[in-house]
Amino acid sequence: MQAAGGQVLGSTRFPFPGTTDFSSYLVRAQASRAKVVGLGAAGSDLINAVKPAAEFGLTRRGQKLAAMVMFITDVHSLGLHAAQGLVCSETFYWDLNERTRAFSDRLRRNFGVAVPTMVRAGCHASVLHYLKAVQAVDTQAAKDSGTELVAHESHAHG
Repeated sequence: MQAAGGQVLGSTRFPFPGTTDFSSYLVRAQASRAKVVGLGAAGSDLINAVKPAAEFGLTRRGQKLAAMVMFITDVHSLGLHAAQGLVCSETFYWDLNERTRAFSDRLRRNFGVAVPTMVRAGCHASVLHYLKAVQAVDTQAAKDSGTELVAHESHAHG
């Protein structure tokens, strides 16, 4: 970040797991007047940090919250008010285009998945790729030798 002209104004660590009150950390971040407050937490810790940040008005005062690890399901858990202005990145978004919507619809119909996250999409892609590789080398050959399967994939994509 510093190489791109940014400046780190501070950092803090919180006890993991089990921190439920992030107020003191957020007040400190707010007082720093940093343009971006990076949140290196995930799951319930992230949600427990973002909700009071919204209550304290960090984003209303011009600061941005940036989540390092976040899923669309976390945004839904937070609700629009708390998540407004939050910056996050995902490698997969269910409503990005026709292909992602079609994939998400298949998961919804076949597995009851409401909104697939990047983790579910990545797992699905990995398993599908593996099964195609098994089919390409013959199922019995794949069972007999995982090395042959890996060698086939290395050759096919190397």
